Order: sequence, then C-alpha cells, then structure tokens
Amino acid sequence: MKLYYRALEIATIYHSNQFRKNGITPYIIHPIRVADKFTDETDKIIAILHDTIEDTNIDPQLILDTFGQNIFDIINILTHNRGENYFDYINRIKQNIVATRIKIQDILDNLNDSPSKNQTERYNIALKVLLN
Repeated sequence: MKLYYRALEIATIYHSNQFRKNGITPYIIHPIRVADKFTDETDKIIAILHDTIEDTNIDPQLILDTFGQNIFDIINILTHNRGENYFDYINRIKQNIVATRIKIQDILDNLNDSPSKNQTERYNIALKVLLN
C-alpha cells in the first residue's frame, strides 16, 4: 500500500484549498471516499487520483513517473476533457473495465452529495450506460 499512500499525499496536496459544492467539505474527502470502495491497490490509486488531471494544476508527468503507464492511462480515461460531450466521455470510460468500476463509485459518491436535479438525471443516465 506504499504507492497508495504516495497517491493520497499527491491528491491531498493538489486538491488543497478546494471544497465540495457546499463550500465547507474539503474536496479531498470525495476521492478518499471513492478509493475506500476498493481493496486492490491499483484501483485505490486510480480512485484517489481520478480528478487530479481534470481539476488541479498537477503536471500529468508526475503521475506517469510515479505510478507508471497503466495507472496514468486509466486516469486519463477518467479525465473529462474540456468541450467533450459528457455522454461521449461516459462511453469512452465504458471501454475500460477499471475506469468503469471507478467511475461508477465516483458517480454514486456524487449522488450522495446533494447534486442538482439536472446533475442527478445526468448521473442516473450515466450509471445505466456504465452498468449495461
């Protein structure tokens, strides 16, 4: 689990000063909750880092150099690129079983965090796509 703790350290640093939508809860709580759904170290690393490229100023090379190509590639799959249609993004994720597992837990955690009606509808449709 040594690499997982390094991933937790990196995620904590790069998500510092970020908060969930309520403005109170530190953002890092979300990736920790997602990572806690897994026992496999690789899954936990990907889960804890799943939002770093998308939502922080991390140099992606740090992830590649620290965790290797496989983990880096899956985190890239989980990164929703600017301008990318949300459902194209979900369908891209569905092509990778590890990314799918992690995205399902990400969405379930987001659904427990008071999403708007539109977000709830979008998440529910995404879950149906990922689970089929």
